[in-house]
Amino acid sequence: MRSRNSSREPLVLSDGENLPHHDEKKRTYYSIFGKLPLERPYFYRRGSEGKTPLDAELSLGSDQYSDLLREMVKELGAYIPYQRSAAILERFLKFGRLSTRVFEKMIAEDAQDVEAYYEQKAPPVAETEAEILVI
Repeated sequence: MRSRNSSREPLVLSDGENLPHHDEKKRTYYSIFGKLPLERPYFYRRGSEGKTPLDAELSLGSDQYSDLLREMVKELGAYIPYQRSAAILERFLKFGRLSTRVFEKMIAEDAQDVEAYYEQKAPPVAETEAEILVI
């Protein structure tokens, strides 16, 4: 519905360039609601990178998996083998089995953000931390 209601007027980029509507671009999106086919307006001009602004409006990531599905993959993958995790998702979400390669790729991509996350927070001040005993 959002795609049908989206503008097909030329897209004005930040540098002032106009990209005309070229056609509708297809995309498959996996969510907890299943495998969803999406068509959305695609803006393109030769020599420029094509844009699909509806992706950003709908908070669709660069890959084809929803954030919640990615979170489920990471949670399951941390505790049980990927193959068993894929079978559990297949049973409950009914859209076919994700390959173990998909699990590996998602977890590896998200793991790249871990160091940056911890670097943004300053370490605690030693004087304010309690002593601990490790046995």
